[in-house]
Formats: sequence, C-alpha cells, structure tokens
Amino acid sequence: MDFRSPKLKDSKHLANYLSTAALASFEKILPKISTKLDEYEESVFLTRQKKLVLKHVYFIKRQIDVVRKVIILYKEIVEHFHANQKRNVYSRDLKDLYLRANTLYDNLSENTSQLLNIYFNISSNHTNEIMRILTIFSVFFMPITFVAGVYGMNFKNMPELEWYYGYPVAIIIMLGISLAIYYWFKRKGWL
Repeated sequence: MDFRSPKLKDSKHLANYLSTAALASFEKILPKISTKLDEYEESVFLTRQKKLVLKHVYFIKRQIDVVRKVIILYKEIVEHFHANQKRNVYSRDLKDLYLRANTLYDNLSENTSQLLNIYFNISSNHTNEIMRILTIFSVFFMPITFVAGVYGMNFKNMPELEWYYGYPVAIIIMLGISLAIYYWFKRKGWL
C-alpha cells in the first residue's frame, strides 16, 4: 500500500488512511525486533554470560507487550471501518493489516515467552548440575569424615590407637568406603 500520495475523498478516508499508516508503522519495527530476538536466542544457547541476555530479552518482551496493547486498541477502529455500511477496499486493507500485525506480534510475544522459559530452564538445569556435583562430593566425604572423627576422639580405651597398623588400616577403610560409594554410583548411573 502506498502511503505517499493518498487520494482522500472525505474525513472517513482520512481516518482510514491514518489508521492504516499507524498500523503499518508497527510492522516496520518487526524485522529489527525479530533480528535482536534471534541474536539473543543464540546467546542463550551459546554464551556463558546470560544475565545481560535476560535483561535484553525481557526489555524486548515489554516492548512487544506495549505494541500488542496499542494494537488491541485499534480493534474498535478497524471494526468501525469494516462495518457493513462503511466497508470498502480501504477498510478491507485496514482489516487485513490489523489481523496481520496482531498475528505477527502474538507470534513474536509467544516466541519471546518461550525464549524466556528456555533461559530459565537452562539456568535451572545448570543449578541442578551444580547441586548434583556438590551432593556427590558430600556423599564421598561424609563417611570419611565420620571415620576420621571417630579416630580423632581422644579416648583412653581405643585399642586401635596403640596398634602399630592402626593408621594404615584407618586409611584403607576410608579408601574402601570411597571406592564402594564410587562403584555404587557408577552402577546406579549417577556418575
């Protein structure tokens, strides 16, 4: 649709023209937003520094939400021009433009929401992986700490303390417990 040289017959045509031009202006910024969103999507999957990406994606989501609210306000105007007695080629163009802009921004909003969900899922998986590793370390060192704690108590009647092989046996017990835990984790598929 060419907006440079309108042939306006009356005020209805002027209002229709202005509404069409305003709706078309929303479509002009779509490629820029889509390109930025694609870049941020790559960043979510490829970079480690994700906090800035979250901030930018959320900013884009807010922009899209504002445009969607404005487009919703155009619904009454479009329906007014598309009423049976006022329907013409221009009002059909306006209706088509409205439906296209509404659909495109709905899709963009959904894509942005999905990207945010993916971001949070990746962050959650990363946190879960860290917690899994810390849990594994704690499971390995808890029995060893118990054995060391028992032998660290300074009781008089601990026959193993006076035994010549007491220290090597305590180390072997600790290593044996660690190996048993390791093989048990391997068999369960946790490592």
